[in-house]
Amino acid sequence: WKPYGVTSVTSGDLLVCLGKDDQNKVVRYSSTGTVLQEIQYDSQCQPLYKDAKYITENVNGDIIVTDWEKKAVIAVDRLGIFRYSYSEKDSQFKPSSVATDSVGHVIVTEFPRNKIHMLDRDGRFLRYIIPEGGINKPRAVCILGDGEMMVGECLTGIAKRIKYLEE
Repeated sequence: WKPYGVTSVTSGDLLVCLGKDDQNKVVRYSSTGTVLQEIQYDSQCQPLYKDAKYITENVNGDIIVTDWEKKAVIAVDRLGIFRYSYSEKDSQFKPSSVATDSVGHVIVTEFPRNKIHMLDRDGRFLRYIIPEGGINKPRAVCILGDGEMMVGECLTGIAKRIKYLEE
């Protein structure tokens, strides 16, 4: 198994996206490295993920992953039960990184199309975040607080501080 995305969560646990051959899963590790949970299949025993890359945990405990092959954002609840999948109607959607804020917004960068998507805590599209001066190949994203985020542009090497919410 090869690790891809990793995040620490409020409980002190680590969530890691792991891939091997054509299998993908999310594993929750304790702070001592003990495996606490593995999330790989839905209720019909079908794989939840095809190419899980980036991961975060929402304020309500949902585990949210970007899947490059499915071209979707996939959320499961804290027990690993499927909650929702977000993708755009066209097949061009390619989610990259994902982060969540203190009120539950899900922020998704879309590398090839220079977009930042803002979803609500239930995976419903709210709006695009378009910073002044635009964004060029956004990849990494993290929430700073106070309605601000940092977004790394993959090809330029620039990190931009973006105000996305008015307090």
